[in-house]
Amino acid sequence: MLPLLADWLRALKLNCGWPAKSEVTSAVLRDLDGWSTTINEHIGKGRWSLVVIWASNCHVCASEMPRYGAYYCSAPDPKFSILGVALDGYARKKTIAETMAHWNMGFPSLVADMPAPQWTSAKLRTSSHYGTPIFALFGPSGQLRKLDVGPVWISELENFIREYSLR
Repeated sequence: MLPLLADWLRALKLNCGWPAKSEVTSAVLRDLDGWSTTINEHIGKGRWSLVVIWASNCHVCASEMPRYGAYYCSAPDPKFSILGVALDGYARKKTIAETMAHWNMGFPSLVADMPAPQWTSAKLRTSSHYGTPIFALFGPSGQLRKLDVGPVWISELENFIREYSLR
């Protein structure tokens, strides 16, 4: 039986409801230099933030990450910041760094010390999507506002931000 996406997000200490920032608790992850950090240290600073959960053996990630890297490095007015979370485990940090360079990611990525699972989404009950990447879009105050499994167009995220900001 495949674990629910909600279970893995809880393992990363991301509440997959639509929480207040205080409910997005602090999972200790590591950067590629080995320093401990949390997702909360990177989101909710008055700006939209996209957390991309990925794995180096993910074929969809291989096509998505270069697009997001290009956006991160060259968008004249980016609508959101980007932070990756690699699920390969810290023991594979060399592979993670090589994959990030090969995919021209350009944005920072943290490392979760857990194996990359296959996932299903509790939020997307009618969907049959499995696997990575997972895109978690957080509002300027750090609330989780959008959660997607699989490919997501940058324009879709920008439109969501624009429409959400008009509410």
